[in-house]
Amino acid sequence: MDSPNPLPAPVPTPEVTPQVYVQPASPLKKLLKISLILSGIIILILTIILTLNYFNILSLSSLFPKYFSFLPHQDLFFKNPLIGKAKSLGYTITYIDPKDTTGRTVFYEGKGIFGNNGIGEQITKNPDGSSYTSRIIGIFQELKDTPASPDKYLILVDLKTRKSYQPLRIILDPEKASTLSAKPTLPLTQLFVENLNILVNISTQNGELINEFYKLSNDEIKNILRNGDAVNMTLWPTYTSDKKALTNSKDESGKNIIWKLYIRRFGGKAQIEKELGRSI
Repeated sequence: MDSPNPLPAPVPTPEVTPQVYVQPASPLKKLLKISLILSGIIILILTIILTLNYFNILSLSSLFPKYFSFLPHQDLFFKNPLIGKAKSLGYTITYIDPKDTTGRTVFYEGKGIFGNNGIGEQITKNPDGSSYTSRIIGIFQELKDTPASPDKYLILVDLKTRKSYQPLRIILDPEKASTLSAKPTLPLTQLFVENLNILVNISTQNGELINEFYKLSNDEIKNILRNGDAVNMTLWPTYTSDKKALTNSKDESGKNIIWKLYIRRFGGKAQIEKELGRSI
């Protein structure tokens, strides 16, 4: 008996790789994606700024009240009762360190034409159109030594920009003083305190005199003038060579000279005496 014919071997079927077609993103979708990413970044930045402002860490509402007073912010009264005290006296504290208990870091507005309101440089114009810097209000940073003199350079920082002004000279040496100005004599720098308990008027605008700077010891100066304090200073003017206008007196290095330096306290001179532990 004949054997049956064997079945033919199966022919392998070639594998077919599926073709995947990736549709390129349209320009509109790319633009939408970029817009969403940028919107997210902007929202994040605004959230950080608003949070810092609300908790008065970086208070735009206080630093720039004219433009940002509408922003939500935590009432600093609950952090520092001196703000409420000033308000009851008729003026507004625009900045204060939350831990300040004496008013040494206070910047204010609303004390009238005799008050040392605001921050920054006060420029005074001469009749001929020229001008000079008559006053600066800022944050005290430190005192630095001057070469070959007991005088000091005061380093002042702008409250808004946190940038340093050019160093300002405090005159401590009576012998050196007379050689630094076109005037025959130059007063020694005097230290005053503004009493934040009162609204100033024409009789109280100059504050209360503490003393000439050179009569205070280094330890006493460090005690009543610290990094972060608000200071207001009047610069010493002198006549121009033609005697027709005023300009700033400068030392041999071209630095402006401080005539009167004002620190700030609630209680004024009485508070300074408490801090020094003696009468002045």
